[in-house]
Amino acid sequence: MHTRLSMIGKSGAHSERPTKVGKAAAAAFLGEILASERIEIPAAAKRAGIASSTLYRIVKEDDPFAPSLTTIVKLEAAFNRKFGSGFGEAEAVPYDATQAPADFDALVAGFIGGRNGVDPWQLRTRALELAGWLPGDVVIVDLNAEPADGDLVCAQRYDDARDRVETIWRLYEKPYLIAAAADRAAFPTERDDTVIAIKGVVVATFRPRRSRDD
Repeated sequence: MHTRLSMIGKSGAHSERPTKVGKAAAAAFLGEILASERIEIPAAAKRAGIASSTLYRIVKEDDPFAPSLTTIVKLEAAFNRKFGSGFGEAEAVPYDATQAPADFDALVAGFIGGRNGVDPWQLRTRALELAGWLPGDVVIVDLNAEPADGDLVCAQRYDDARDRVETIWRLYEKPYLIAAAADRAAFPTERDDTVIAIKGVVVATFRPRRSRDD
């Protein structure tokens, strides 16, 4: 079980956001991934679940093709990169069952139960540590749930000027998305508006056992 967050919009202003990113920025991002991972386009496409032809069009200079945000998000998740910000670590990565103990994965899989639009992610961020969520926690995201005050939500922040989209995890206090971190300056308060789109609500959290060496 290795799933990725779908690009599912909510009602209202969020559904009107641009769905494409700049070709030059996308080509640079893909080039960084290929160089860092020392792989070719077919391998990158397979790992990210993207058609090879889509990635070839991104790097082809005489093709005006502009990739979708969905393509960029898949690359971000597959290679743990942030689009538009170099090699910074993502706030969460798709849950990888192959790296989890069998009994732990059984709990995660049992909760999801084959439901559509319910995806597991593993947090990397400390943006929520004062609210009880820690790096390493596995969170279950319901892409169809409507957020209520106090929910932990997965959202996407858009920066059209820099051709950037970033996935963030915050507490929802309408209309704001807030962090609960010791370093408050590192995670400024966001507003749920046309540049922030809530994509899903965390409906469960699983915490794997920490070894004594962690």
